[in-house]
Amino acid sequence: MRIRLLTILLPLVPAIAASAQVADYQATLYCDGNVQKEQYRSHNSIESVRSNENVIHACNNVYLIVTEYRLNKTAGSTFDPEYHRSGINSVMTATTGSELVIEGGEICSHIDKSDGLTVIGSGTTAKVNEGEIRLHRTNSAGVCAIDSGYVTLDGTVFTVNGSFNTPFLTDGGKIAASMTTGSTTGISSPLFRTAGTQSATGCEMTAEKSNIAYIDAGGNLILDGNKLTGNGYCGFQMFSSGSERGCSRLELSKNKLSVNEGPLIMACNTKAEILFRSGNTVSMRSKDLLIAKADEWGEKGRNGADVTITSEKQNMRGNITVDSISSVVMNLRGASYAGAINADANPCAVIRLVLDRNSSWQLTGDSYITSIQFDEPADKALLKQLKGKFTVYYDSNDPANAALGGMEHAISGGGRLVPRQ
Repeated sequence: MRIRLLTILLPLVPAIAASAQVADYQATLYCDGNVQKEQYRSHNSIESVRSNENVIHACNNVYLIVTEYRLNKTAGSTFDPEYHRSGINSVMTATTGSELVIEGGEICSHIDKSDGLTVIGSGTTAKVNEGEIRLHRTNSAGVCAIDSGYVTLDGTVFTVNGSFNTPFLTDGGKIAASMTTGSTTGISSPLFRTAGTQSATGCEMTAEKSNIAYIDAGGNLILDGNKLTGNGYCGFQMFSSGSERGCSRLELSKNKLSVNEGPLIMACNTKAEILFRSGNTVSMRSKDLLIAKADEWGEKGRNGADVTITSEKQNMRGNITVDSISSVVMNLRGASYAGAINADANPCAVIRLVLDRNSSWQLTGDSYITSIQFDEPADKALLKQLKGKFTVYYDSNDPANAALGGMEHAISGGGRLVPRQ
């Protein structure tokens, strides 16, 4: 599957000049804090059938509690290219410092380009407790947090049918989900899409035809104690969709991850920071842990990936591939890694390894790196921390390899560390 499908899904533009809150909102139920500060709605069913209209719109610092409501957007797609950011065609939108509490009920979108819940702007928040969010067409998101909008979800169920959808989308906002369940069924429909901050704890979700996550420039995804399955071309895509390379971040701890196609992580046109904490279990059909390379985004010749991957007390397995305009720094801290690095012998790739005294590398094939550093003297570390019958080639001219003395060294298991000019 070509990665360019991403450019169709949920386009994010992190630095849009116009504010999302200048939209002229229309709604079936308009909850204005200037009219009534605190409002309560319960046990009812309402809908919207018009384009660029919300079922419920909350604004002007209203405090709104919605209990066991059934909200349906049944007709009225939009031609607004910024509909994710404006929330103008969402089922429910909150702006201008409003506070929502949603208890149970259903938020349902039955049309294209209609998000479930959109929360926009600093001081605007939503708490979603249980209930269900359903998407039945295309190019939509279950929950959007825009420009410092903040959404928390607890025990919510997502049913996401159709292509180019996602349960969670952030563009400068924040989403925190716990004990959430659900699935996406279409192509290019990741579980997480972020150019803001997203965290998930104790969630169980499956992307039936897509990646687990797309992490765009400025995106920060923190996953702790989840069970997640992806069936796209990789597990986590880290990239910058614009011409300029931003920084994307991924933090994993105590997760059970299943990736049924491609590498666990693919990084393109980005500066990526990846942190593995202890307790993750990863099931992959591919032998690749990480691929860092150029792709279709960004300026040709400058659109590789610079990746820093740190593993803390976590066992990792899989090959690492780096193209000529990309780089990888791997820090192992009380961790073990099994795999081959740069097995294609790309001479321009920059790859650095730093191992503390409690870490090890089990070689599964010949590897070509720029440098390798240890806490202990190199002669002791090589026999204890590097294992296998294969050869590691290092750059003897790189200052970081000064401790190796430009010499060949033996590795435990019959392998060798060999200098290359």
